[in-house]
Amino acid sequence: MRHAKLVLAFIIFASVAARGENELYERWKERREALKKDPTVIRYYTFEDISSSSDPVKNLTGKSGNLTFSPVKAGKKIVDDLKIIEGRFPGKKAVRLDRGYYTGPVTDIENRSFTAECWFRRSGPATKYEEIKATASTLLMCGGGPKGWILGIGSARVSSLPGTGSDGKSNVYHQARATGKSAVPQGVWTHAAMTWNGETILFYLNGAPAGKVKHDGQYNPAKTSLLAGYDTSEIIDL
Repeated sequence: MRHAKLVLAFIIFASVAARGENELYERWKERREALKKDPTVIRYYTFEDISSSSDPVKNLTGKSGNLTFSPVKAGKKIVDDLKIIEGRFPGKKAVRLDRGYYTGPVTDIENRSFTAECWFRRSGPATKYEEIKATASTLLMCGGGPKGWILGIGSARVSSLPGTGSDGKSNVYHQARATGKSAVPQGVWTHAAMTWNGETILFYLNGAPAGKVKHDGQYNPAKTSLLAGYDTSEIIDL
């Protein structure tokens, strides 16, 4: 059975002493090469090769599926709000998203087995636009509502077809949610991850279990684009 992985490892590591920095950098290079060769990794992105919002973020696995930046549209005005910033590892890049976000090809769950992860930092409230009424607060998502999956700042969610779970619920908006119990602080780089094995959703913050919920229904495919950093309420660094 194929376990698909979506990795958005954005080259961001904790600041440490010089010797520690070298050790972390070597460990990062080793992990990067391993992920690029891992056949179960379907998407792996970093921002190290971009210099503007027009640059695609390449899928480092060699498979298809680049990310492109989608600026916010306020009425007839397009606001290109992307900022390229330093990540947690000195000299490496991250991006700051203020209502804009990245889009990529559909990334639905196959074979009831899935992992998604990313580093992020909350960086204050997003810019408000009177023309925009939609609300969202996600890190990674494919779908929404009754379909697809979402990795959020404090939760992970997988949607299922109505009536297919052992709980017997038939509501078309039936969703299982694993919610983190600890608040994620502002201004601190944090690692979020979710897994689903067809029976249980697990949610992690900084490698520690933060949420767990049974979910054994049949996955309800989103068939819509992958979104990264889609948050209308906060500025998100990835």
